[in-house]
Amino acid sequence: MTPNCRPFLQKQITLIRPKLIITLGQLAFDELNFTDLMFSDALCLPLASREHVLLSPFGYHFTLLPWPHPSGLNRWLNKPQNRQRLEKSFATVGIFLEKS
Repeated sequence: MTPNCRPFLQKQITLIRPKLIITLGQLAFDELNFTDLMFSDALCLPLASREHVLLSPFGYHFTLLPWPHPSGLNRWLNKPQNRQRLEKSFATVGIFLEKS
């Protein structure tokens, strides 16, 4: 993430206060990660900020859902077990959509 984008992203998250934030790729994940997990281990796992930090940098708790970058150069989805991980994580999105 470029330094110019960071303040805009932080302001948008603070104003909108989304309950679920989906990151696409490692760069976005690294910017918002509040855990000790590496990107490869965190992929497709819902990470609740309240389980890892007392208070998030945005002043409220949210769930972070890291997804692989959708670039055609990304070969992560070529493995069937990774595709299953991603598809399974869609249930998390469904839960948040039902709540809204």
